[in-house]
Amino acid sequence: MTMDAILRHGRLRAVSDEYREMIENAPRLNEIGATGMRAGTAPPTGIASIDGDGTVAVRVVETQGPGGPIPLRVYTPKDRDVPSGIVLSIHAGGYLGIASQADHERNRALVKNVGCAVVAPDYRLAPEDPFPASIEDCWEALQWIAQGGDVGWDTSRIAVGGAGSAGNFAAVVALMARDAGGPDLRLQYIVDAPTDTRCDTPSQAEFADGYGLRRSDLVFVLDQYIDIPDRKYDWRVSPLLAASVRAVAPALVIVGEWDILRDEDAQYANRLQDAGVPTELHIIAQQGHFPDPTHPYRADNLVDEGLRAAFAASHR
Repeated sequence: MTMDAILRHGRLRAVSDEYREMIENAPRLNEIGATGMRAGTAPPTGIASIDGDGTVAVRVVETQGPGGPIPLRVYTPKDRDVPSGIVLSIHAGGYLGIASQADHERNRALVKNVGCAVVAPDYRLAPEDPFPASIEDCWEALQWIAQGGDVGWDTSRIAVGGAGSAGNFAAVVALMARDAGGPDLRLQYIVDAPTDTRCDTPSQAEFADGYGLRRSDLVFVLDQYIDIPDRKYDWRVSPLLAASVRAVAPALVIVGEWDILRDEDAQYANRLQDAGVPTELHIIAQQGHFPDPTHPYRADNLVDEGLRAAFAASHR
C-alpha cells in the first residue's frame, strides 16, 4: 500500500460510512461526460410558484445577453416589502451541468434564512459554449440586478456567490464589478472553487483520488470549458492570477480540508487579505469537495451568516 493510500485510509476512518461510500463512488466525469453529468441532475420544479409554506415567491424572467435571452429565476420573500439585499446565486455543475432541484431548494433557503431576494441565472454551458460565455451571462445577470431588477429593491446591497465552478464565476464577476466601477458588492462568497486552473498545488497531488472530486475529473471539465489551453492564464479563468485584487468586494472563502482545491482557495483568500480586502477563510475539517451528508449545512450556514452580516452593515 502506498503512503497516499495509507493516509487516505486513516483519514476516511474518521468519517461516516455514508460519506466514505459517497466520495469513493463518485462517478468519473471523463467517462460520463457532459451528457452523463446532466442526466444525473434533476432540474428544478415548481418554479413559477409560491413556496409550499407561502413564504417565497418564485418566477422566471429574461434578460438579453450576448448569446441571446438569459433565463433568470427570481426568488423573493413574501413577508417583507423590501428584501434585506439581493444575491446573484450562481449554480454549480463543473462548468457543464445544469441547475438542479438542490440549487432551487438552496435559493429558497437563502430567501428564508437571510430575508434577501435571489436571482439565479441559467447561463450558457460548456462544451457547447466554452469560456467566456458563462461569465458573460453571469455578468449580464448582475447588470439586470444593478439596473433595478424588481421595484423596491435596494441595489446598494448586492452579493454574488456559488460553489465549485460557480464560485469561480463569482470571484471573476466580483473582479469585473471592481474594474467597471460597480456595482459595489457587499460580499462575494466562494465555496470549493477553482481559482488557479494550472492545477499544480500540493493539495491537487495529495487529494488527487479518493476524496470525491478527482484531479482527473477537474482536468476533464476544465478542458471542456477552456477551449484554448493558454486561456488558463487569463484571470477570468484563474482569478488567482489577476494582476491586482485590491478594492474587490469583501470575501467569504470556504473549502474542504481534503478538497483538491484547498490550497488555491487558501492562496486566494490570503492574497485578498494581503491586498486589504476584508476576507474570511474557513477550511472545513474532514471534508472533501462535496459536503458530508451527515453534516450537510456547514458551508451553507457560514454563507447565510456572512450574508446577514454584509446586508446589515453600513455601506462601506
